[in-house]
Amino acid sequence: MGNDLLITTSNLPLLRRFTLGGPAFFENMLEDLNLLQQRTTDNFPPCNIIELDKGKHRVEIALAGFDPKNIKITVENGLLTVSTTSEEIDEHDTQNYTWRGIARRAFTRQFRLMEYGTVISAKFTNGLLSIDTEQVLPDALKPKEIKIECIS
Repeated sequence: MGNDLLITTSNLPLLRRFTLGGPAFFENMLEDLNLLQQRTTDNFPPCNIIELDKGKHRVEIALAGFDPKNIKITVENGLLTVSTTSEEIDEHDTQNYTWRGIARRAFTRQFRLMEYGTVISAKFTNGLLSIDTEQVLPDALKPKEIKIECIS
């Protein structure tokens, strides 16, 4: 089987780990399966996805040792991407490490936002990047009361 990814009912719940706000829609399923394959092969940096309220989520990414100036957050076509560049890696570090357990390598992590999802804020505190997202429905999709006109 090699590097092929076999989707079974036992690993489908993994899709929920990086799909914010519920199941992905069929038109995005192929991209989501690609994200699943990336997550099963590279889980760096570690992250949490927290449901704050209906339609509101927080993505927490552990980035100890990273400079927030080198972290890039983008949203395009419902895909939240967090990345850093190889500039983060200090190749001229002259420290003589006995053990180097804090990784500082270039990375890209992607998360599917819920439909009409948007990033509200991003904060970097004590090595933890927190990104808050929210589902913002367009006015045309919000419930609206229709007045009944009485004609005599």
